[in-house]
Order: sequence, then C-alpha cells, then structure tokens
Amino acid sequence: MSRPEVIPGTPYHRLARTDRYRWWRPLLEIVLFCVFSLVAVGGLGGTFRGWLGTDGLAGLVASGAMLATLLPMALLAAACLRRPEALSSVLGRLRWGWLATAFITVLGVKLVGVTVDFLLSDPPFEWPGLSAFARLAAVIVVLVPIQSAVEEYAFRGTLLQALGAWIPIAWIPVAMSAVVFALIHVPETWMLGIALGVSGLLFAVLAVRTGGLEASIALHAGNNVVMFASEAAAGRSESWIRNLNVGIEAHSIIVGIAFDLLPFAILLALAKRRALVRVA
Repeated sequence: MSRPEVIPGTPYHRLARTDRYRWWRPLLEIVLFCVFSLVAVGGLGGTFRGWLGTDGLAGLVASGAMLATLLPMALLAAACLRRPEALSSVLGRLRWGWLATAFITVLGVKLVGVTVDFLLSDPPFEWPGLSAFARLAAVIVVLVPIQSAVEEYAFRGTLLQALGAWIPIAWIPVAMSAVVFALIHVPETWMLGIALGVSGLLFAVLAVRTGGLEASIALHAGNNVVMFASEAAAGRSESWIRNLNVGIEAHSIIVGIAFDLLPFAILLALAKRRALVRVA
C-alpha cells in the first residue's frame, strides 16, 4: 500500500493533512514517536549508564548520542502513516545550501551576542589551553548541531505538523508548540521560561514561513554551538550539563532574546530574497 500523498498547495505546518487524513492519524504519530523514542533511549541507557548526567566530554557525548536516536524515531513514526520526508520541508528534503547559509549567518550574529553578554557579565574566565579546547570544540561542532536538529524534527516537525493537521490557522499550532517546547525544558524562572517560549516561537515561525526546518535548525544549532563553545573557552565544561539553563542572570536572558530576534529577522529577509518555496 502506498503512503498518503501531500495535498498540492499545502503549507509546512499542514503537511500531515494528507489525502488520507483522519483525525486520529496525527495523534497516533505522536504516540508512536514517544514509544519508539523511549525504546531507543532505553536501549542506549545501558551503554552510557556511567556517563549520563556527568559533565565534560563524556556527558556531552552521552546526551548527544541519546538525543541523536530520536531523529530516526521521528522519521520512523511518520513513515508508519505518511511520507516521512515531509518533516524536512515542503520539497520533501532538506535544502542543504539554504541550511549552510542560514547556519553561517546565525553563527556570525551569535558570536557578537556572546561577546556582548560576556562584556556585561564579566564572568570568571579560565582558558583551558588550546589542546583541551580543541577536543571540546570538535565534539561540540559534531554533536550539538545534531542535538538541535533532533529537537527541531520533534517539536517543529512531528508536533507542529500534527497540531497543524487539526488546526488550519498557523499561529495556533505555532504558539502551542512553543509552549510545549518551553515546558519540556523545565525553566528555572518565569523569565527563562518566557525566553525559551520566545525561542520556540521563533523556530516555529521560521519553519512555517520558510517551508522547512533548515532555518530553525540553523538558529537553534547556532545558539547552542556558541553557548557550549563559550563555556568550553571559559573553562566551565566540567559543569556545563548540570548548570544548563540554571542561574542565568536577567541581563543575559535579555541579550539572548535580542540576539535570537536579530538572526531571526535576517533569516526571514534572506528567505524572502531567495523566494523559498513555502507550500508543497
């Protein structure tokens, strides 16, 4: 039996509304994704048992490997009900050139942002040495973008498209997915919760407005790569997991939001100039 086809003219958030749509199919996809993910993560739990919850390279590798398994689980859950390539974009694939352009753009802006935050905060800085930093940076560059992509496929792919299949008005599933994204990260303060919600909102808007996950992956990955790299450069890699989203000062949250909004606006402008396809 062939998989359900995307209805021509469908925007990104409605791609789960296939020609064989039934109200229960998006719900079943979410359930399948959760079940598959629990099985996959549980299967890896024994392998990384000693590393989970630790810091430094070991903790980052363990968390990266565990999260990486969720990406094929999202594709597998979608494949059970529809064409899984629709999770990537309205073209049924990742637009790698656009992804690379977006990521480089975000990195440039985020480097300025982390510099501004450092000047305002003046936190303790203890350079670990070139050799130690190079090892940390290599792992960050490889694993952190994968972690970010996994979250985008889960929240702006599976969840956003499932909600969009039920609700045609784009801003409602966009807002709902942003709230879930913020809550899943268990924010320490209301201000951090708002910041996470804003980030989730920007990621979802980028996915809908550009017709795919490339820009949201770039913004998410650029933010996380710069964050972990700055922690490594400051000699704080031995506490970067347990201190993740903990003890963030108000001015750092404000700077973070500002330097999310700036690349967000730039990416939308670049997408408009490129006349990216927004519907299938």
